[in-house]
Amino acid sequence: MPGNSEGSRQVEASGTHDGVTPDSRPAASSTAVLAVPLLAVDAMLLAAYVIHVVGIEVGAPVLASTAWNGNLDGSYVELFGHLQLILVVVALLVIFNRRRTAVYGVWALVFCTLVADDFLRLHERGGHALVRGLSLPAAGGLRPQDLGELTVWAVGAVILGPALLAAHLLATATARRHSSTLTALVLALAAFVVIMDMLHQATDHRLPVAVGRALTLTETAGELIVMTLMLLAAYRMTPPPADEPTSPPDAPPPPPPAPPPSAGAPPRPAEAQTLAYAPPSPGVTGSP
Repeated sequence: MPGNSEGSRQVEASGTHDGVTPDSRPAASSTAVLAVPLLAVDAMLLAAYVIHVVGIEVGAPVLASTAWNGNLDGSYVELFGHLQLILVVVALLVIFNRRRTAVYGVWALVFCTLVADDFLRLHERGGHALVRGLSLPAAGGLRPQDLGELTVWAVGAVILGPALLAAHLLATATARRHSSTLTALVLALAAFVVIMDMLHQATDHRLPVAVGRALTLTETAGELIVMTLMLLAAYRMTPPPADEPTSPPDAPPPPPPAPPPSAGAPPRPAEAQTLAYAPPSPGVTGSP
C-alpha cells in the first residue's frame, strides 16, 4: 500500500524503529565473530564426549575422566552451558538497565531460575520430595521421579508465566520481538531437556544400545547449542551505553533556497530596492 511504503521510507530515512537506531545494538558481524569461538568450544566438548564414550566401549579410554561425559552432572559440557546461561542473565540485566523495559527484567529472572535449577538440582530434589510426600506412581513408562520433576517444572511455569506474559504485552514492539525470540529458544531448550529426556527414559529399555547412545548425544548437543544461541541472541539485543556515540554526527542541513520572485514583476536591483524604501531625511521639506 502507498501509505505503508511511505512510512517505511520515512523509517529507513530516519534510521529509527521504536526508538532504536540501526547502530543501537551490536552489529551482525560482531555477533558472528562471537559465534565462531562459542560454537567451536561446543564442537570440541561434544567431540570429547564422543571420544570418551567410544574409548570406554572399546576398552581403550582416551579421555577417561567422567567430567568428559556430557550426560553427567558436573561435566565440562554442563559447566560450559551454565556459564553461558549466567552470561545471558548478565546481558538481560544490562538491557533492562539501559532500555528500562520490564520484560527484560522478567526474562533475567527466568534465566536466573534456570541457572539455579541446574546448580542446585531443584527439579530433582523437588521431584523426589513429591514422590515421597504424594507417593506418585509410575505412568506411561516414566518413573515416579520423572513425574515429580515434570510437576516441579509445571509449577515453575505457572509462577513465572503470568508475569512474563504481562510484561510481554506491555512492552514496545522491539522488546516484544526480543521476547518472542527468547520464548522460542526456551521452548527449544525444553524440547531437549524435558520432552526428549522423558521420551528417552520411557523407551530406553526397548531401544538398541547404539540408538540409545545416539539419542543421548543428540539431547546433550541440542541443549548445549541452544544455550549458545541464547547467549548470542542476548548479546545481539544489548544496546550500547547511552553516552557512547554510535555513529558520527550528522552534517547540518543546507539552508533553504530563496523564494522565487513574484510572477510578472521583474526583480529590482538591491540598490534600487534600498532607495525605494529609504525614509526621508529629517528637517528636509523640499528643494532650496
